Parts: sequence; structure tokens; C-alpha cells
Amino acid sequence: MIHPVTTVTLNPAIDQTLEVDHLTVDQVNRVDSACSNAGGKGINVASCLADWGIYVCASGLLGNDNPELFTRLFKQKKIRDNFVRFDGETRTNIKIVNKSSGGTTDLNMSGQNISKVYLDRLLQRLSALENGSTLVLSGSLPPGCPEDFYTHLMQELAPKNLRIIVDTSGPALSSILTGHASAPFMIKPNLHELETFVGRDLKETSDIIQAAQELTNRGIENVIVSLGSEGSLFFSNKEALHARPPKITSASSVGAGDAMVAGLVAAALDNLNLEEMAKLATAFAVGKLELHGPNLPSKERINSLAKSVTTSHINN
Repeated sequence: MIHPVTTVTLNPAIDQTLEVDHLTVDQVNRVDSACSNAGGKGINVASCLADWGIYVCASGLLGNDNPELFTRLFKQKKIRDNFVRFDGETRTNIKIVNKSSGGTTDLNMSGQNISKVYLDRLLQRLSALENGSTLVLSGSLPPGCPEDFYTHLMQELAPKNLRIIVDTSGPALSSILTGHASAPFMIKPNLHELETFVGRDLKETSDIIQAAQELTNRGIENVIVSLGSEGSLFFSNKEALHARPPKITSASSVGAGDAMVAGLVAAALDNLNLEEMAKLATAFAVGKLELHGPNLPSKERINSLAKSVTTSHINN
């Protein structure tokens, strides 16, 4: 069976979310509720795509010692599990939701040191991807993984003419954007990540436009810059627009950016134009805010939210 979308998560995590009424640092805090979910950016993307009705394959690296939450999620949502297992545990990330402020404090572990043998096994599995399919590269690199691994992966898979969507940061993103691999189809940095890459502050919209144009000039067809509560800027080589989300009550901000990536993938599969893509991807992110875990509300709710997204074209 052909899997048109494959997500790759090299450094997944068990996301343990704790809710407190009011977080006080350096004091005892009483936890009101707690839950654990299979996490990792690519896994979150796959989960949201599955909720949307897209058959998706999830790949990457998972520990042999604590796979239960992941295998349960894959079975529940009919996600094909193509992960390479390594000896040891998948890391745990702790997210503390402060209900009084609405903010979230993240305590993220680095993950286990990964040897080259597992990376080679992963590359071998991904070499079986169908020509022309969509590949999503999401998240950080685990310890022991070369900073240019994503770039190397893209170079090795270049003959397959994959549509590659990238959501990473730091040296991994810099390697992709400055390396010799073909340009990805789409990238989704937040404003800070874009500032880090270009090496300057982007305080004005005109500054962001210039930085995005530098990337589209490198051959990247779509650049999406997330601005948090202010929405996102969407750039192609032909136009640019600002998408602003509707106001809702948020249950959890964890994974909203990953839900947006899933919306971008869904829009790309349907060949939507830039404005339609912006509305759908923003609706995915907003819909995720209403739920805990890597989940989307119903299609009806997403489509309703998409109609409430406001877009305005900006000079490009």
C-alpha cells in the first residue's frame, strides 16, 4: 500500500502534562491533573493527519524499553509504525500548565545518545519511500546524531523527487538551508528561529519579508513564519499574506505548531492556494488548542474555524 505521507521524528518523547492552579517556582505545587501522551513533533503531525482522515506512516527512532504509549497511539489512529527501535528508553518531557496565567513551562530532556547503526537503519527504511510522496522532517536531533543528518537524508532521497516539509531549528535547519541538498518544498520557522538563521533582529514586517524572500530565492516554494498569538505569515515566490486566528479558549498549547504543520500537509495534498492553505493550517493549530494531546476536533469544527481565520495580503 502506498503511503503518500511519512513523518520522521528522530527525538520523540513521552509528553507528561501537569496542570496546576498557580505555578510557584521553588515551592511545592499541587498538581490538579496529569496525563501522558506519545509525543515528538513528527508523531504529533502524523496523529493530526490521521484525525483528518489521511493515511500516514510515522518513522524515526524509538526506544525499546517504553514503547507502549506510542504503539497504542499508532494502533488507535491506524498510523503505520515504521520506527527503528534502539536499545534503551525514549525520553520524557514534562510540561507544566499554569491555569492562572495560561502559560506552559517545558522541562525537556535531551534524549539518549544514538549510534550511527540506528541512523543507517532508518535511512535504509526511508529509501523505500514511493517516488513523489510527501516527507515531513520534524523536531530536534538526538545526542550523537550529526547536525547535517537531515541534509544528508535529503541528498540520499533526492532521486525520489519527494515533497519535503521541514520544521526544525538551530544547526539542523541551518544545515538544510545552507547545504548542498535540493531545497525543501516548505519550511515553518517561528520568528526567533528565523532571526537565529539570518543572524539579525526582525522587528518590522518588512524585515521578515526580506528574510523570507532570501529563503524563497533559494528555491523553497513556501515559507511560513509563526508569530504565536499574532498568527503566521505565509510566503510563496508570488505572494505573501498574514493569517490571524480567531479567539478561543485554550485547553493546551502543546503541539499547536505541529498541528499547523499537519494542516500545511493536508493543504498541499489538496493543492490549495496560499490563502486557502493559510486558513486551513491556522484552523488546525487553533483546533488543537481546544484539546489535550496530539488530537484534532471534528472536520466540521476545523472547517468552521477556517472560515473564522482572517487573512490580509502584504507587500512582497
